[in-house]
Order: sequence, then structure tokens, then C-alpha cells
Amino acid sequence: MSRKVIRLAKFVRVQVWGALPPMPRPRVNRRGGVGMPARYRARLRSLAEQIAEACAGWDPPAVRVYAIVRKPQAPTSRGFGDADNLAKTLLEALPFDDCRVVDLQVVKRQCPVPSTDIFIQEVAHGSD
Repeated sequence: MSRKVIRLAKFVRVQVWGALPPMPRPRVNRRGGVGMPARYRARLRSLAEQIAEACAGWDPPAVRVYAIVRKPQAPTSRGFGDADNLAKTLLEALPFDDCRVVDLQVVKRQCPVPSTDIFIQEVAHGSD
């Protein structure tokens, strides 16, 4: 039986207090321009700053991203947000190009205190 060994070059954990916002639909403004709501942009900027601080000076060739999103609502309720929209927010907040993400998992959990744990793990070259 063969066994593959995965060597981890770097692992980053970011804990975010407060609800992770799912990416909303783009809005059309009065002038015909399209963009995201200001509240979402502000929360995305804050998340991106936290992740960039944790990943300072790190330029991985490939990463795995694992996120545990906790909110008071039931994970299947509309108020929690779709997993794909939560993932889009995470990908937008990364300090490097999201084409480097080779594995992405978003887990939704019900919890009275909203928070998110984000794990970013460098994938060694040639590992599965």
C-alpha cells in the first residue's frame, strides 16, 4: 500500500469575530454604474486587511482554504447565506490571486456568537 506524504510549508489561521457576509448581488446605481453595496465593501475591506496581516510576506504557489462560519441562524436558512456566496467573499479577501486556491471548503455551523475561522494552508508542490 502506497502512502503520500504532504509537507506543509506554511499554515495561517485567522479568526474573525462577527458574521461573515455572503457576497450580495451587484447593485445598479442612479448613474447606471454597477457595484457592491457600501456596507459589504467596508466589511470585505476589513476582512481583507485581517487576512493580509496574517499572510504578510507570504506568496504561496498553491493553497487550501478551509472556513468554519458560525451564525445564530440555522445553516439552511436564507439568513445564513449560501455557501458559494460565503466562499466568494473569502476568495475576494485573499491577498493573492484566487487562482492559487486548489481546494476550498466552507462549513456552516449554528452558534449564538457569530464568528469565522479561516485556515489557509500552503500545498507543497506535487502533493494531492
